[in-house]
Amino acid sequence: MLSQTSLLLSLSLLAAGAAHSAAQTGAPDLPPPEAARAGAAQTGVDGLNARVIALAEEGKYTEALPLAEQVLQLRTTAHGREHVSTADAHQNLGIIHQRLGNRGRAESHYRRALSVYEKGDEAAKVKATVVLDNLALLSDTPAAGVSLHERSLAFKESLFGPDSPEVSMSLFPLAHLHELQGGEEKAERLFRRFLEVRERMPFGSPDDAGVALFRLECLARKRGRGREAADFAARAEEVFRSAAQGRDTLSREDVIDGKIVSRPPPSYPAEARRTRESGVVPVRVLVGETGTVLAACGESRSRALNLAAERAAYNARFSPTLVGGQPVKVRGVITYRFVAR
Repeated sequence: MLSQTSLLLSLSLLAAGAAHSAAQTGAPDLPPPEAARAGAAQTGVDGLNARVIALAEEGKYTEALPLAEQVLQLRTTAHGREHVSTADAHQNLGIIHQRLGNRGRAESHYRRALSVYEKGDEAAKVKATVVLDNLALLSDTPAAGVSLHERSLAFKESLFGPDSPEVSMSLFPLAHLHELQGGEEKAERLFRRFLEVRERMPFGSPDDAGVALFRLECLARKRGRGREAADFAARAEEVFRSAAQGRDTLSREDVIDGKIVSRPPPSYPAEARRTRESGVVPVRVLVGETGTVLAACGESRSRALNLAAERAAYNARFSPTLVGGQPVKVRGVITYRFVAR
């Protein structure tokens, strides 16, 4: 999934706000000796939190975990469970557990942070958007991810405006999830809006715009608009070529099954099972330089089998393709066979 919020960026943002958060229940009314002790304790917690962030930035999540748990305990004791600094500690732990693959624990910490952020001021609601985006990445189903991204999008539109870069970072994954559910009309509308925002306010990687155009090509073909699909494809190739300063960064191969490193099988959809649909589904894919699938488009007559094959294709991994010693994107076809049972 593209446009993923940077987890390390989340940690850094929390570190930057730590002193401000702690000040909310600080020591202005305490006698000087107690204020001094409280300040020293807070300095110790902030130092410990800084160490957590430094370890996370180095990818040392296992080492960061026990220190992050200490920060949570200290902040809970000092400020209570409903303080934003305690929520920050929960978010940091959610990020660390997510990186370690501890899905359930990550979700638990994120939800506890979210319950505080959503009731907070504007700065807290900005943090809520990060939590919602990360929870969406952990979702079991596209429908659950859609709900979380829509909540994040509503916050972002209110906080940053409808044409902000922050908003576009929700539009792409939201379009992707609608596409995986077969919501072609909603997906197309969101991808178009994503491109409009990018055109008005260029930022981020141009590849995201190119991938969105490839997705729109697929959606247009599915809806019988061949000429428009060809236009989207041409625009996508131009975006990639422009980003690479004229160098051709897109290779075309008819069949790329042999380059697959990991190929999880598709689920047999219940709708197809009831009607005993079967057959081979060709899926046109755009594979990125690292071997991940950036776009997938099923080309069978069965809508149910197309969706199942596309979902499987997004989980496939390929060996990188090199041209002149440089990794390039590859556009080709992989196939999935469905046998009625």
